[in-house]
Amino acid sequence: MSSKKIKNVKAYTGTRPDVIKQLTNPKKVLDVGCNEGALGESIKTLFLESHVTGIDYNSEAIKVAKTRVDKAYTIDLENQKELPHFLKDKKFDTIICADVLEHVRFPWKIVEELYAHLSSNGKIIISLPNFGFWESFFHLLNQKLPMRDRGIYDDTHLRFFMRKNLPSLAPQNAIFKIVSRNYRLKETGKTPLDKILIPIFNKLPLFKDLITFQFIITIQKP
Repeated sequence: MSSKKIKNVKAYTGTRPDVIKQLTNPKKVLDVGCNEGALGESIKTLFLESHVTGIDYNSEAIKVAKTRVDKAYTIDLENQKELPHFLKDKKFDTIICADVLEHVRFPWKIVEELYAHLSSNGKIIISLPNFGFWESFFHLLNQKLPMRDRGIYDDTHLRFFMRKNLPSLAPQNAIFKIVSRNYRLKETGKTPLDKILIPIFNKLPLFKDLITFQFIITIQKP
């Protein structure tokens, strides 16, 4: 995550098995918004030949990440000079942006820069919260959005995405796919009804987007 607000550090430290499912024998990995490096450490454990580099705006989190991944650097994505300077002539076959792009002002420029540093068969894996989740309509009717520490209504979010916004992130001629969705019935967490109702709603096109809590997308070179 790249944001000037640091109170949410511990909210984004998970290993993200949903993201790991999209990996196919990664060799050179860049974890953008790596936080304390838990995801990168899991990748290194599962794929022994992988070399993981992590970047994050939070220097305290990077101190921990340096003990878990191969390399870790403090990079502020909001500073438009830092990322291009860091990437220079580097190439990666896998670039991960897990719950990062909604925290920055210009996510399209960041994706474009990262895309330029993909190897020929590489891909960018991105996870984004779905503002088209059904609760958003309730909050709009109520004329008040919640301000929470994480999730769709994290109060450090600067950008909001629904399904039809997602392709706009892909550079021209890139291959864009929605590869997975994370479902839940309630934004704040899973409920006992999730296992019963989600398989039913998932088969109904009109409901599918409304119970999608998070999209996982990939962007690849043609």
